Amino acid sequence: MAAPTPKLIHRVRVIDQFRVTPPSGSVPETHLPLTFFDVLWHPSVTVQRIFFFDLLKPYTKSHFLTTQLPTIKQSLSLALQRFYPLAATLTPAPQTGHNEFHYTGGDSVLLTVAESDSDFHALIADHPKDTTEFHPLVPELGSSDLSSFQLTVFANSGFSIGLTVRHVAADGGSIMQFMKHWASVCRLGAESESMNSPSPIYDRDLIPDPTGLKAIFLDQISMQEKTWKEMALKLEAQEKEHMVRATFVLSRADIVELRQRVAAARIVQVEDGGRRSPLHISSFVLTCAYMWACLTKARGHVGDRTIHFGFAVDCRARMSPPIPAAYFGNCIGFGVCSAGVRGSEIASVKDDEGLVAACEVIGRAIQRLDDDGVLNGADQWFSRFCSIVASGDPLLSVAGSPRLQVYDVDFGFGRPRKVEVISIEESGAISLAESREDGGRGIEVGLALPESEMERVTSLFKEGLGIH
Repeated sequence: MAAPTPKLIHRVRVIDQFRVTPPSGSVPETHLPLTFFDVLWHPSVTVQRIFFFDLLKPYTKSHFLTTQLPTIKQSLSLALQRFYPLAATLTPAPQTGHNEFHYTGGDSVLLTVAESDSDFHALIADHPKDTTEFHPLVPELGSSDLSSFQLTVFANSGFSIGLTVRHVAADGGSIMQFMKHWASVCRLGAESESMNSPSPIYDRDLIPDPTGLKAIFLDQISMQEKTWKEMALKLEAQEKEHMVRATFVLSRADIVELRQRVAAARIVQVEDGGRRSPLHISSFVLTCAYMWACLTKARGHVGDRTIHFGFAVDCRARMSPPIPAAYFGNCIGFGVCSAGVRGSEIASVKDDEGLVAACEVIGRAIQRLDDDGVLNGADQWFSRFCSIVASGDPLLSVAGSPRLQVYDVDFGFGRPRKVEVISIEESGAISLAESREDGGRGIEVGLALPESEMERVTSLFKEGLGIH
């Protein structure tokens, strides 16, 4: 039996807090309606990330705060000039009573500045760490805030920038668009070439809704609200096992090997009398399939019980006509691909049968998006998700994507040493990002699990890749 995960000594002291606004008079009063993509995300659902950076010489903690904090604050203000909805409020529109984003002069975000004497290098390691060590590094949100940020400096070793954003305001692609712009302004200055990057697009008319999806989702959410509150209270009352957070890395070589194994296994199945139609098995499909197989077996879901894999998809390029990549807000399908299969089919890790089955299920779900259209069956997105949750069937979901390129955020101190998605602890999802090493060609998978379950997943992950 593995030794218990050591708890890091983590002490965080808040030094100061600031309300940061766009430059005075730079943004007019603006009202933005919510689209059907936005209303899928209840205002209480948040996205939390932490970006960890090295503190380069000759900086010490005090020197960094003295010289760099003013630049970070000023660049945040300038970034909010472009990305003002993050400083807006969510209020009922007088005409309809439905929520809308309302920005008026003086609206702001909270920037917390803190210091920590925790072990920076232990926090950014891939091995399991106590999840509570990360909680003081992400900011809390005020009741009316849509976003909040925290700068934490570690003694002579590094700093982190944590963020909490209400999902109703922006999806992962939009959040990363903001973070990269803020970092670029901080690194290069307001008059730099970075200001020539594409401006965010807020035109809600770009999101067509001919079938009334917004009204359908609002009705469905209203009907389910009481059920969700009851479930939340039950979850809060449950005694939880000690949770740990770890990162698993599939290198480019690992992905190539897994793809070859799946291709070979599919050929054998055809030779044995099976029928396999062509299937594009991307790195995303392989990674999700492999982790799904490991987690299914680790959790003992190996019988005839139906298990589900759900993932969201960026709909910008899949809409007709396509939505510009710079569109800011939400443009991802919620539960758009939820594939069910028997646990016994997925749980085989070592002999590749489970990996092949998982690749087939996820790959076919993605293929249907291209064949049928991304909005086909969209009116059932929310209700289908609710029915799966209500059934008690196991559901694994995905947060993030390697396409977000989270390691391209550079505030002037180089690329992040580590990026963590803190919100997967509540959602039970796995997080995906491009690997910081290996030229970004590998994939990092973040997990937050009970400690005993993490031990089983780690063992299965290594076993399936032949790691000793």
